[in-house]
Amino acid sequence: MGLTIGSRIGGNPPASDNSGDDLPADGAEPITPSFNAAFDVDGDGKLTQKDIDAVKAIVAGDTQVSSSADVNNDGIINTRDIIDLIRAKNQHARRY
Repeated sequence: MGLTIGSRIGGNPPASDNSGDDLPADGAEPITPSFNAAFDVDGDGKLTQKDIDAVKAIVAGDTQVSSSADVNNDGIINTRDIIDLIRAKNQHARRY
């Protein structure tokens, strides 16, 4: 199945319980077994603003498509993926 940029909004955010993980000094969400690695778009092992910005750039057409940007795995890279990343980042921030 190929990836599409935009057009349809859909899919569910990946499940994550974010249980018990402390934030590292840089404030980024570490990728742990309790954290869905699908949120790590840039492959650095953390959920940061860089991951969100990478998907925004793909949706805007400013950079090449990466399959890792389809965080909700619906086959479409769109604003839904951006929203899911922001929610995951904010959900963790509220817990600490």
